[in-house]
Amino acid sequence: MNLLAPKLELHGIKAICVDDLIAPKKTARTSFLSKSRLYHQDVFFADAYEPALEILDTHPEISLAFVDMRIPRRSQDRHDFNPENPNQEWGKKLVEELLEKYPKQYPEREIDIIVITAYTIYNFSSRKKKSSSVRIRARYKKPVNYDSLIEDIAFVVKNRRERTFDYTLLDEQLSSFVQEKTQEINRLSKRLAEDIYNIGRYLIEVKAKLKYGQFYAWIDKELELSSASVTRFMQVASSFSLEEVKELDLLPTALYELATTNAPKEAVKEAIERAKQGEKITQKTAKAIKEKYRSVKKVEQPVALSNQTKEKEARHSILPASLQDSSQTLPSLLGKGNLDKPKQEILGVVPSQNAVKNSWWQLGEHHRLFCGESKNKEFLKRIPKEIALKINFLPQEDYSLIPAIESIFTFTVSSKYNDLEIEALVEECIRTGTKPKETIVFNYVYYADLLKLAEKFDCYFWAAEPDLNKCQQILTIWREKGAVRRSE
Repeated sequence: MNLLAPKLELHGIKAICVDDLIAPKKTARTSFLSKSRLYHQDVFFADAYEPALEILDTHPEISLAFVDMRIPRRSQDRHDFNPENPNQEWGKKLVEELLEKYPKQYPEREIDIIVITAYTIYNFSSRKKKSSSVRIRARYKKPVNYDSLIEDIAFVVKNRRERTFDYTLLDEQLSSFVQEKTQEINRLSKRLAEDIYNIGRYLIEVKAKLKYGQFYAWIDKELELSSASVTRFMQVASSFSLEEVKELDLLPTALYELATTNAPKEAVKEAIERAKQGEKITQKTAKAIKEKYRSVKKVEQPVALSNQTKEKEARHSILPASLQDSSQTLPSLLGKGNLDKPKQEILGVVPSQNAVKNSWWQLGEHHRLFCGESKNKEFLKRIPKEIALKINFLPQEDYSLIPAIESIFTFTVSSKYNDLEIEALVEECIRTGTKPKETIVFNYVYYADLLKLAEKFDCYFWAAEPDLNKCQQILTIWREKGAVRRSE
């Protein structure tokens, strides 16, 4: 290895070396930098899991990570060189954290990880996700072959430069021209976002004063706007304030993404906070923030089938004290004294307040949810005879999942559109295919908030959804409105 070879230029990206033997000692850090041919200003050092995670979170320019697998959790923890001690494998936990969580938390960040281990080769479930923004680039056993390591570093830098725009590759005149136009386009984008907000606000004001049916007739006659555009503009005006749109770096596509009815409030709040800190919120970033909170809510939703224990506790709590005493045997409970007790002491079972298979729920005054298949005889028997619109969201392209329900209009989606397109399509179908007080049947529910569109047009809905987790999400939304009860 030639220690006098020129240093590697990282061209704006930074690296982090996470190693409890290198980070604490200046001589060890200098040796690592010399052998890897890196400049000291391009590399951060951390000796444990927690400080490494803090540095990675606060320095988005870090795109290359050298991670020793056997490090402690905190800097003050004493390192144990025993290879059998799993408490020292916080490097492995750090890599897992980066692979699983960073692509969702920071979708625009790319991190190449170089794993370094003295004892064994670790396997990671995410290593095959080639499209992920975080990936394991190479693995090295100690002592590290620095010639190969330098080749990997050079490859990462070259690969990153080829996929990113570099002004240094342009001549001075062209570089100035492109940068000038970039600033002007960004300025116009901010003004466009403000214009979108104002158009949405005006649309809302006009709609509030027109009678039912007049609003879209006015749109068709006077404005060259599609129903999807109208929906997006109004959603933006309803979800944001003018100050937020004017002052923050939120691109129009990001506003549309965060203004959909299924965007969690926490996601909108986080996007605004990150924009206040100077981050440019693109549609990709907004979608990742939204998905992060939607996945958290999904995890928090209790799985209906796991509520059997709660139901047992509920049944147990309503029994007479004599029956709650587990010390009493079955023969003693069936003795003459117990048989002579009045029948009114035989109590019923309290129904579960969570979504369970084939359960019926009343949402609000007029809406119904069936937690099962729409082809179930129980669902087909109870739905109204006169259906204005049937909306089918098929989980796969299997038209046998569509129930034999007669309706005036039918709308079926079997492919995956994005949320904005789905919402605009459904709104257009309800607007053109129904009148107030008419009934809509939802066969599967694309996402829980979509049912609110029926209320928007003063229609009644009957929905069948076999996914109990999704049913639980629907119940949670309607409980917040104070309008849910179990019906049999």
